[in-house]
Amino acid sequence: MAREAARRTQCNNNLHQYGIALHNYHDTYNALPGMEVITTWAAYPTGNTDVSIHVRILPFIEQGAMLQSFSPGIPVYTDRSGMHEDVIPILELRFGLLQCPSESEPRTQLTGTRGPDPDYYRNAVGTNYVFCNGSGINAFYEIGAVEPYDGLFSRKTGGMEQMNDGTSNTLAASETLLGFSTSPGAVQDRKAWRRIAFVDQAGGGGTSGYENIDLLAAAIASPPTGGSRGFPWISSRGTATGFSAYYTPNYGAPGNWIRGAANSNYNFTSSNHLGGVNACYGDGSVHFISDNIALDIWRAMSTCGGGESVAGP
Repeated sequence: MAREAARRTQCNNNLHQYGIALHNYHDTYNALPGMEVITTWAAYPTGNTDVSIHVRILPFIEQGAMLQSFSPGIPVYTDRSGMHEDVIPILELRFGLLQCPSESEPRTQLTGTRGPDPDYYRNAVGTNYVFCNGSGINAFYEIGAVEPYDGLFSRKTGGMEQMNDGTSNTLAASETLLGFSTSPGAVQDRKAWRRIAFVDQAGGGGTSGYENIDLLAAAIASPPTGGSRGFPWISSRGTATGFSAYYTPNYGAPGNWIRGAANSNYNFTSSNHLGGVNACYGDGSVHFISDNIALDIWRAMSTCGGGESVAGP
């Protein structure tokens, strides 16, 4: 228990460093770093997926030298599953703030790359720290389609002025368990169910239709067969470095990518800390959020300008 208390404190400190970095980034550029906003795909070798917030804030967490490994204009992906060959040298780079010390899974996983050998795989380093895409209501895989008042890091992210609900009432970042495990043997062991579930779901489309979907039931009916949470850290995809508040922390359903009339992205927060997760707010403060937080409060905290100035714990 004493060791876990120390690990939880270190995790809190990690998230606090992210909060400071976001403010320093904003002071420099008068804007917050954005997540993926491009929704179309180009053929190899062009590609078009953005780098993650983690990459963008490297100079503000004393890792500026690592940026020398990133060639400007190089996309992370070349299609929906393959990574660009020019990112291979940086897939295994890591720094101390990437992972929660309570994580029990391996920190790397093989990921496919697109290059001279289309079947080539390299280890990619994952991250436990993810940025808030919003409530999960109408939160589609294409981050650029999310309503601008929803998550702080969705749809053409602007500056601190987005947080009309107040910086101390708005979620900026939290944590998720790395998704390298297979699904649990028993449904009740939901916390171990970490992989992404690709669920085919007709209907919805546009900006509505998935408000009340039972993601756990959908995943039980069609168990996850691939995809993982929290990797690679250089990717701006919501499945890799984002989260929504569709369910409360440690709810236990796998992250879900709903394939149907629209690609909807539901990725939740989770941790190995007893009873909850750490979360960083827009003012840079970090608080421990209980698994028992009311869903409506959790969702309200995830919006930056939804008109619900709900104070967290």
